[in-house]
Amino acid sequence: MAEEKPAAPPPAPNAWTEEKVRALALHSADIVSLLDDQGRLLYNSPAAERISGFSPAELAGLDTFQLIHPDDRAAVGEAFQRALAAPGAVATVQYRYRTKAGGWTWMEAVASNQLDNPDVRGVVTNSRDVGERKQAEAEHARLRAHLAHRQRLESLGTLAGGIAHDFNNMLSALSGHLELAELATAEPAVREELAAAREALDRATGLTRQLLGIARRQAVQPVVFDPGEALQRLRPLLERLLGGRIQVDLALPSPPLSVRMDPAQLEQVVVNLATNARDAMPEGGQLRLDLDRAAAEPGEPEGEVARLRVRDGGPGIPPEVLERAFEPFFTTKEVGRGTGLGLAVSLGIVTQAGGTLRLESRPGEGTTATVRLPLVPAPAPAPAAAAPAAAAPGTALARPGERLLLADDEALVRSTTRRLLERLGWQVDEARDGQEAVDLVAAAPRAYAAALLDVRMPRLGGPEAARRLAALAPGLPVLLITGFADRLDGLEGVLQKPFRGSVLGDRVRALIDGRPAAPAR
Repeated sequence: MAEEKPAAPPPAPNAWTEEKVRALALHSADIVSLLDDQGRLLYNSPAAERISGFSPAELAGLDTFQLIHPDDRAAVGEAFQRALAAPGAVATVQYRYRTKAGGWTWMEAVASNQLDNPDVRGVVTNSRDVGERKQAEAEHARLRAHLAHRQRLESLGTLAGGIAHDFNNMLSALSGHLELAELATAEPAVREELAAAREALDRATGLTRQLLGIARRQAVQPVVFDPGEALQRLRPLLERLLGGRIQVDLALPSPPLSVRMDPAQLEQVVVNLATNARDAMPEGGQLRLDLDRAAAEPGEPEGEVARLRVRDGGPGIPPEVLERAFEPFFTTKEVGRGTGLGLAVSLGIVTQAGGTLRLESRPGEGTTATVRLPLVPAPAPAPAAAAPAAAAPGTALARPGERLLLADDEALVRSTTRRLLERLGWQVDEARDGQEAVDLVAAAPRAYAAALLDVRMPRLGGPEAARRLAALAPGLPVLLITGFADRLDGLEGVLQKPFRGSVLGDRVRALIDGRPAAPAR
């Protein structure tokens, strides 16, 4: 009788059998794989099918590098070689992995060299789907870049606004002295030279207004109006601007829309955008302006907006140029053909009006500029009233005994403004800041017919001084004068520097009389 062999002892509870390993990997969210030293797939856990769509059977024996995005194969190959370099070595790498549907998903893999382990004899990898994380990281990076871009534009705008404010003070003094010189001479040759100086001054004034537009500090006269009607009026000017080579198509909504901003500034934005479109289509083409009603987007006030899309058929804007399109003084145009201020000014105008402006463009597909402005209720019709004409230079406007209070911290501006007012017949007391103005009125509450206050002064600025004057001398008219277009909530009567003496005189006279002033000329 043959001797019976003893039965093999059962495996110890902690023995790592193949069945146990498969059971542990069965419900793992990560793909557990085993590869040979050439990168061929010897085993894949069921998670491979959940993530890629390929079943473990379909992947068996495949070269894993053929499933990796071509742009990522080199990096994965380097990580694989690092793992092969030494037994037990571990390498981590991210890459895009092909899906059965034909797309790509981001994976992060940790590879461990177990080739020398007789129970494994392969490279073990744990691969995790990180597609959502990569999307979140990309969105976070996009938002950070957008915030940095906005902060850069804000800084440039602040710088531009500060420069414009200082220039406006200097230009105010120059304008006043030019006007005094014009009034003091009838000599044709001298007046011709003064006219040339005035033209240069007006050009400098225009530049400072553009800088204020970038800084969102322009003096504006917002009203409620129909932007479609404004575009209709502007169309002939656009057609002349585009030189006949570009067709202007205008699509307007029905019923009309209503927005609140300075109509002249909306026209300036559209002209700036049309000018860029003209330069992008030197051989001609089509410029389409579509105005419609749209729902508010995230980040905008609830309700609806007026959406104006200005589309050209040009070659489009490269991404690296599009990123800098709103930067002041950035331009790709030839020297002498552009200042690089058009889009920066337009962005400042639209933002100051409570709206948004964005550009969308791809090379070869043209460019679309989208302006979004909050809708407001339509205004009630009001009877038209003719505005009184501004006084001619040097015409006396003051009535007997009228005295004005003038406060400005810039001595040259204060002196020039006083002399202009005195030419118009007023008596003028000067104050170096708002506190001095308040002290003068406190000492004689009924002495002044009106007060003229610069907005930004040391110790006490114009708006706060105006509020204190209202308490000391109720009913005292106040005209605020500014080199910015400061937000003066609750205060009316603002004059932007630099100004003509005739405009100043008319504003003061109208303020005292309690009537509308004639528009500046």
